[in-house]
Amino acid sequence: MLIRSCALLAAAALAGCAQPLPRASMPAPATAPMNGPAVTFQCGTTAVQTQFGENTMSLTLDGRTLVLPQAIAASGARYAGLGPDGPVEFWNKGRQATLTVGPRAYPECQEAAGARR
Repeated sequence: MLIRSCALLAAAALAGCAQPLPRASMPAPATAPMNGPAVTFQCGTTAVQTQFGENTMSLTLDGRTLVLPQAIAASGARYAGLGPDGPVEFWNKGRQATLTVGPRAYPECQEAAGARR
């Protein structure tokens, strides 16, 4: 009985540690200026325009723009939030990135040649 109670208490404590993803903004709020580089990534056959701010990024994909807050990452820069199709994550390191929108994981993204503005 004591073991079961401890297990339930531990599970409840861990459930409280999970942090929900913040909502992605559509379109970019005026309070989050994107003054960093604008970069186009090629994710398979899909072009993704990005613009980086201090703690956010805007991502334009299929005519829709989302603003994602920066998230914790062990390596590289990771941005994550909830979009209209579910969780959105853009994680880049150098000239490569991964992109997941809802259930869809795009092919590995490469910075397009001459894509920095």
